[in-house]
Amino acid sequence: MNSRRALGLSFLLLSLLVLALAPGTGAQVLSGPGPIGGTFLHASELQARSDSLALHRRARDAQDRFERLRARESSFTWWSGGGSSCDEIVGRLCIRSSRDDDTEGFQDRGTHWTPRPDSPELTEARGDLLDVLAEAAAEHPGDAWVAGQQVAYLIESGMASRALESAERCRAEIWWCAALTGYALHELARFADAESAFETALASMPEATRTLWLDPSWLVEPSDRGRLGFGAADGEAQPAARRFWALANPLLLLDGNPLRTAHFSRHVLARVRSDARNIHALRWGDDLTQLMIRYGPVIAFQQEVATGPSRPMAPPSIVGHYTPHARGLLPSREALLAPVESGADRWRTHLRAVHSRHAVPGIERIIRMDAQVARLPLGDSVLLVAAWQVPAPLPATPPPEGGPWASTEGPPPFPPPNLRAGAVLMDVSAAGSGEVREVARTELALDGERGSLTLPAPLGAMLVSIEVIDPDGAQAWRYRSGIVLEKSVLSDFLLLAPPIGSEVDESSGAEPVTLEALLARMLPGNRVPAGRIEMAWAVEGLTGDEESLRYRLTLEREDVGILRRAGQFLRLVRPEHPLDIRWDEGVELRPPSPDGFPNLRRITLDLSAVEPGTLLMSLSLTRPGWPPVVWSRSIEVHPEPGTDATSHR
Repeated sequence: MNSRRALGLSFLLLSLLVLALAPGTGAQVLSGPGPIGGTFLHASELQARSDSLALHRRARDAQDRFERLRARESSFTWWSGGGSSCDEIVGRLCIRSSRDDDTEGFQDRGTHWTPRPDSPELTEARGDLLDVLAEAAAEHPGDAWVAGQQVAYLIESGMASRALESAERCRAEIWWCAALTGYALHELARFADAESAFETALASMPEATRTLWLDPSWLVEPSDRGRLGFGAADGEAQPAARRFWALANPLLLLDGNPLRTAHFSRHVLARVRSDARNIHALRWGDDLTQLMIRYGPVIAFQQEVATGPSRPMAPPSIVGHYTPHARGLLPSREALLAPVESGADRWRTHLRAVHSRHAVPGIERIIRMDAQVARLPLGDSVLLVAAWQVPAPLPATPPPEGGPWASTEGPPPFPPPNLRAGAVLMDVSAAGSGEVREVARTELALDGERGSLTLPAPLGAMLVSIEVIDPDGAQAWRYRSGIVLEKSVLSDFLLLAPPIGSEVDESSGAEPVTLEALLARMLPGNRVPAGRIEMAWAVEGLTGDEESLRYRLTLEREDVGILRRAGQFLRLVRPEHPLDIRWDEGVELRPPSPDGFPNLRRITLDLSAVEPGTLLMSLSLTRPGWPPVVWSRSIEVHPEPGTDATSHR
């Protein structure tokens, strides 16, 4: 009898211990002296633990049912099965990239597949799932699995504000609750707050997890990872990662770095999905994690039915579609390795067929724009001047329901109101994995599509980013390029629209010319008409001892054929110079302009005889006893409106 009683008591203690160690319950195990010194739970706590497990199982069952139903409710698409249609294979998964919109100034022109609305059954199942998750989270806020699922499904349902409230009520491990908060803040476009939350998470998460989250290797091509400093020991890799994120920030005028917070948010979502049923019914693995980090969450699904001899009667597979707004916002390889040497063409924002894609919450598209940027040396510093014009959008079909102008009868007027513009200058002089730091910025409000600005700057190797943000229209425009700021007696030349009514060269005019007046006529880029334009520049550091200044202005064709270019290289053919002007000027120390600039020069040019195309414009200055100083810039000469482009041939 005593032996049976002892056996029963031992079995009871073992059962209680198993219950106490059950994962995901979030409750604490109580220990204390018992009849035989074992670990035990009081009866009331045992009941609470049992209720917790039951509610946790209900939540898991609801999540499982929802994903099964989502798979069944997905629309069908057909695949012929002939040949390989994968652009890339990652583990068990086939990736196909759309190149429909790999064009500058892209618009979503209706070429993308758009999901059909959820069925009433699926909508009801999602509501039931959210109700069960809310109940479980309220009763047991320490359940990490429930907290993650609730935040993820609320964000998926477009309820990021409720997701933030749920994350703030989380009582699981500190780092996990902070990461969920950062995820919700990112979706609300509160990027600086999201970065702060993620820093809290990184500080207290397990070391292996932190190392994985801080490594951006998956975002770039495998062949570039070593060159960028990724994959090294943790202490060596972190500076490289910080430099990478500083260069990758798509809009420096925003508070916080939306690509870095997106990276951490994707890691959060990968962790949420790794311990739950997914629509593909696959066990979660590194392939699914990698694609989550590279492309973000899938927003819609289809069942793909394969036909043909290679897969007769094969069951449907699930095809996931990523958001069409995502583009390759990361800098090119060349821009990452040598940012100061990279021109604007290396900072593209429109490509879809790339290794990783991103979309900034609140900004559906970032369009590259042209700008004219010039350097005016001022002793031991430089004044950057810039002018730009926001390009008008391409014709577009109305966006899907819920888009930025879906409730109107057509696209919004252009230019949009409430434009925010500015420029940010980053010091990128540190080589290798050195730090990138902001050294100057200026911001202004625009009342039209054209704008100009000045920005005092120190000397050094810099990256300049000129940005215009339309928060109401969920769009932005950007010009970004490397630039070297150094001492020089000759400034960059400014390309200007000619003054109205001017018929003669005013370069010798005695009236003072202000920089503000020149900026008002500064062309918004390097595209110039095949007609009259004006150039202006400044000369710095003259003492009055110089006898004369010698200038030379040339135009040289850049869009020449490969045979002619080879002939020029071999000196069999002379380079074509549509324009070659040389002149001397006596040194006249003019008083500074009203805004403080000495020796501003101007000249009017007539390019009507120049064949349209891409040319290299160069201005050189020679002083007796000094080597020449040369500034060059590519320009694109285009026919004036109303003229025939072939008339110059």
